[in-house]
Amino acid sequence: MGDLPLNLNEPPKQDGFESYVLLMKDRKTICRTQCLKAPFEMPLVWNISDIVRPKTIDSLSGLPHCFLRPASENSTQQREWGLFLGFLQKSNKVAIAKLELAEFFILPPDEGSKFSRAVVSYRMEKTLQ
Repeated sequence: MGDLPLNLNEPPKQDGFESYVLLMKDRKTICRTQCLKAPFEMPLVWNISDIVRPKTIDSLSGLPHCFLRPASENSTQQREWGLFLGFLQKSNKVAIAKLELAEFFILPPDEGSKFSRAVVSYRMEKTLQ
């Protein structure tokens, strides 16, 4: 009986890891998130290094993707998640986190989105392909 309850609103896990990622910008925590459909075991911390317009990224629409959803540790992180995604949406920008194995592009949410998750396109480093 110690099993966790089944969440019917959660997308099914299909191929890929589920892991927690601490999303940061300028050494400040935005929000702890859960990464769904990850291509590999994720680093525990993603530091956003840049925020740019989507048109500045080559072939963004053709890249594979995973998802981030908030797994906030407190109300401050929950608020920061909403502010962060609201900023990306309002300004139509993409947040970039460059890690050793891949480059991640956090896409602006669609209009009318409730910010329940973010689509993250990624490009693997050439040494892994």
